[in-house]
Amino acid sequence: MQWNGLDYAYALLKLSSALNQSPVANRQSPEFWRHIAEGITVCAIQQQAAVNHPDGNYPDSVSLTYRYQPNDKGIIGPHGIVRNLWLLRDPHDDAWGYETVIVKTEPAIRITSDAIVERAEFRDGELEFLLRAPKGIANSQTVIACVTKPEQVFADDKPVAFRYDHRRKFVLLQLSHETEAVKVRVVGVQPTSYESLGVVWERPVWEFNIDDDPDDWTPVNDLAPFEVKGGILRTRSTGGDPYMHGPPIRVDATKFRTLVLRLRVQFPAGAQPIGQVFWVREDDPNWSESKSIRFPLPTDGQWHELRIDLTQSPEWKGTITQLRLDPGSGAGIVVELDYVRLE
Repeated sequence: MQWNGLDYAYALLKLSSALNQSPVANRQSPEFWRHIAEGITVCAIQQQAAVNHPDGNYPDSVSLTYRYQPNDKGIIGPHGIVRNLWLLRDPHDDAWGYETVIVKTEPAIRITSDAIVERAEFRDGELEFLLRAPKGIANSQTVIACVTKPEQVFADDKPVAFRYDHRRKFVLLQLSHETEAVKVRVVGVQPTSYESLGVVWERPVWEFNIDDDPDDWTPVNDLAPFEVKGGILRTRSTGGDPYMHGPPIRVDATKFRTLVLRLRVQFPAGAQPIGQVFWVREDDPNWSESKSIRFPLPTDGQWHELRIDLTQSPEWKGTITQLRLDPGSGAGIVVELDYVRLE
């Protein structure tokens, strides 16, 4: 699926709507074309980049967040998907104008939302715009990229919570829509350049020193959402097989031979205090038991630094491209990480 497929699906939705109003008999019903368009859109949703892929989809400017490589899987801009979803909900609610809005600042501020962004203006440290959601939609998500951390954000003059990514320089808003259009004011903010990190962490050190920023680590299975405060990443297992993925890296296994963790773990009765680290390589990108090492975890509820010799495994070789960390087995394990390093 590519952008042109989504454009074709959009045209089919418009055709379906036109046939509904046409007095002329047609070989195929309007619902037939609508069904085809819906299938194409669903395929695009399923082919969106998912866990541990960079933020190329959201916001949808690939160059803003991702150093794209020729052999990478495709990144589908979300505007085509959202535009079609609007028409599938209501054939009269056309979101052809749905797109990332660029505010004329230096550098430019970019606003991407699953609502339509209207009348965006920046003046004297304040960004203001309207968000218009389709009928029946109660919530929206919005990314405001290339900005400093705001002092406050208001929706219809009421203060709202927001998340700020210090490294990628964007604000993430999750708003409720009590009315069709919500007025958003972002106060005490300035345009700023995005820190060009690309997708790959060249230096495999994660210290969680910025609140609400998990350094691109992701709770993939049986883990509660990460909380990062005061230099500590905290989470809790919600099922029997908890694990997290680190961000994409590019590490020479001959130069980095030890995994270093400073952590504190609290185990409930019945949980197994055996940790495990997995990895994938450039020449072998699939997770497997053979590319892993088990190690005992401390059970006294105190802080400990663990050093795991990765050269115990003959599979620690070549170019390492990602880590996976399993903090024991069982539900109710409380995990706190001070830092994760490869040395």
